Amino acid sequence: MLNKKEKYIFLFITIMIIVIFFGVYKHFLDHHFSDLYQHLKHAAKISKKEKNYPPNFLLYAIVNLGYNFSIQKNIFALLMSVSIYLKFALTFFILKKQTKITNFYHILLISFALLFIYSIPSLTITENKLYFGNFVPTTWHNSTTIFLMPFALSLFYMLFYRTYTMRNALIILILFILNIII
Repeated sequence: MLNKKEKYIFLFITIMIIVIFFGVYKHFLDHHFSDLYQHLKHAAKISKKEKNYPPNFLLYAIVNLGYNFSIQKNIFALLMSVSIYLKFALTFFILKKQTKITNFYHILLISFALLFIYSIPSLTITENKLYFGNFVPTTWHNSTTIFLMPFALSLFYMLFYRTYTMRNALIILILFILNIII
């Protein structure tokens, strides 16, 4: 459990992450800086019935709650920033609960640092060792990966760190389905 000071610090960081990443993703969308804009355009074409929903439709369905392109752009940027925050928060609470690290600031720092680390298959660089931690643009420019992060992390946590009850099995099933449709 967090004490009062830690709760205020965590709340401040929550607000900062969401606001900063909302601004970053809004900038990406306004300046067509990554494939995020292509995903947004795809969502707009779906809402105009020019394209069909892909199998991983959830992100597009949520973005299409906006009735015009400007609102869709804001929903998209907000979804991306909240997803980044949820990845941070889930990492924080998994580390707090499942490790022997007790220092609040260490857990906070590690959780924040893990926002910038992403493993990719890299056989040629690492001499046939499948995964090697690399900083890659996919972490920040692929909307599907960004939106999936908190759901995949939740599924991982439920599968490996929880006891199996009927309630947990239902949660795992729901998370499994969400991971598929994202």
